[in-house]
Amino acid sequence: EPPPPPYDPPPPPPPYDPPPPPP
Repeated sequence: EPPPPPYDPPPPPPPYDPPPPPP
């Protein structure tokens, strides 16, 4: 049987943006 297709890893999560500090 043919080999399985290569595994594509999921993209990395977006960078975390912390919430702005309170005024």
